[in-house]
Amino acid sequence: LGDFVFYGVLISRSMFVDPNTTIACTIAVVVGLIITIIITRSIHSLRAIPALPASIVLGFVFYAAAPLAINPSLENIAEVLYT
Repeated sequence: LGDFVFYGVLISRSMFVDPNTTIACTIAVVVGLIITIIITRSIHSLRAIPALPASIVLGFVFYAAAPLAINPSLENIAEVLYT
């Protein structure tokens, strides 16, 4: 249950940056959870693993990368489409 607090803090903090960062962080957290589920299901000797590491690492990567990479790319695409 505590993991969801960290996810919520990451997503709510990304809302202060811009909507694209929020969407990227949300998708990254969900993909991290899916990766955690796949690892847990594929390695039968593991009964449970922490849900936090994969999701938070991906979330922080996208939190840092979205303003630097995604937003300029979207601005270039919008400039081409709307000029």
